[in-house]
Amino acid sequence: MKQFHYTFGTKNIPLEKLLEKEATPLFIPKTKQIHSATVHRITGFEQDCLEGDAFMTDRQGVVCWVRTADCVPILVADPKHGAVAAIHAGWRGTAAGIVTATLQKMAAEWDSRPEDLRMMIGPAIGACCYQVGVEVHQRLGHWCVADTVPDRWRLDLKKANLYFAQSSGVPLEQIRVEGACTCCEAGRYSSYRREGNKRGEQVSYIYAVEE
Repeated sequence: MKQFHYTFGTKNIPLEKLLEKEATPLFIPKTKQIHSATVHRITGFEQDCLEGDAFMTDRQGVVCWVRTADCVPILVADPKHGAVAAIHAGWRGTAAGIVTATLQKMAAEWDSRPEDLRMMIGPAIGACCYQVGVEVHQRLGHWCVADTVPDRWRLDLKKANLYFAQSSGVPLEQIRVEGACTCCEAGRYSSYRREGNKRGEQVSYIYAVEE
């Protein structure tokens, strides 16, 4: 039976550092995130860089991982089929349906059923700090509240992704949402909104092994 190992990382701790105490040999695929709804299935030990924003596998010891610095990291486990996925959901990926696309691809590849899945939504910028403009409001207005500044709104990106997960059939009681705001917690998390281009990042990962 496969067991799942996962972590939501904190500020500027590399993936290799997070994994250094793991006893199981692991494969870390090369990835490039592009703020899309592109989902990759990792079938073995690919050497090419995978460009997209969700990565999934049913292979033992293959690490699915994402980098974030305000965007939402989402980890998915399918206990029935031993499959995992890691999703990077910025506002563009969220609006494009990255969560729905990932769950649909898991269903197509392994017959993963939403009611069997376990999902973890990690630390990301909260509505307390995420001021957005007209373009974002036009795409994700349902999860925005009006700001005091004209033509500005506050977006709850985690709530939007929670909605898409539930709409896809994942039961609420099987979804865990971390409450931390990456912009508020400067000592623990990197934040693009707070630090600009000088920001660092945090990485989050999930993998499965036979135990």
